[in-house]
Amino acid sequence: MTLQEGRCAEVNNLTGKKPLQINLQTKLFATFFILLIFILGCFLIYVNVLVVKPLKERTIQAPS
Repeated sequence: MTLQEGRCAEVNNLTGKKPLQINLQTKLFATFFILLIFILGCFLIYVNVLVVKPLKERTIQAPS
C-alpha cells in the first residue's frame, strides 16, 4: 500500500473527513468529570432530603 492509498483509507468516504480520534487521556478526563458530576448530584440530593428537610421541620419558628 502506498502512502497515498493509506491516506485515502483514513478518510471517511461519506463526509470526506478523517474519523475523530480522541486520545486516552481525554477519554479518562471526560469519564472522570462525568462520574464526578453524577456523584456530586447524588450527594446534593442526599443532603437535601436527609439533612436539610428534617432540620427545617425541627426548627422552631420565631414569633413575628
